[in-house]
Amino acid sequence: MARKDNSNSIASRLSRIEVDAERTAFDVVRDWFALENMPYETAVERIEAEFNLNTSTAALVSFFQKHCVGFKMRNARALAAEVKKVLAESDESFDDASMALAEQRAFELAVENGGDVADLVSLQKLKIERIKLQLQREKIDQDNRRITLLEKKAAFVDEMKDKSENREGGLTSEDMEEIERKLKLL
Repeated sequence: MARKDNSNSIASRLSRIEVDAERTAFDVVRDWFALENMPYETAVERIEAEFNLNTSTAALVSFFQKHCVGFKMRNARALAAEVKKVLAESDESFDDASMALAEQRAFELAVENGGDVADLVSLQKLKIERIKLQLQREKIDQDNRRITLLEKKAAFVDEMKDKSENREGGLTSEDMEEIERKLKLL
């Protein structure tokens, strides 16, 4: 069970300052830390300027550990789940492992300080790799169909060869036309 904040703590003092109908100064400062990754020194100055409260870096460290870390993790999990949902809706060909990897990477980006464009590009590379695998599968299927057709042609040629060996005089002109026609179809 979490301990209740001291009435003189920075969290308690920020909670008493309403910013608008839905938010308090507590929410604003928590967002500065959890979403904007604001340095403590900057936060001390902004809290004094915007809310007319004196605080210290040590008090903000405690505030961050108690109120921001969990908030940041919940937001990161929500973002990662949203990324997974969007990927699932936009492209049904992602397998479970790719989806899990994309979700994990989105979570890491949300938690990480200063996640950059290069990290987002890695998500796109994941999709490109998936497309390459799909193309390789299609090529293998195509090659298998070719092999099947070649086997049919070979079986037909063997059949005609057997037919000619069992008949005096070899293959007739009708047999040759049938061979030509079937080989073109196959």
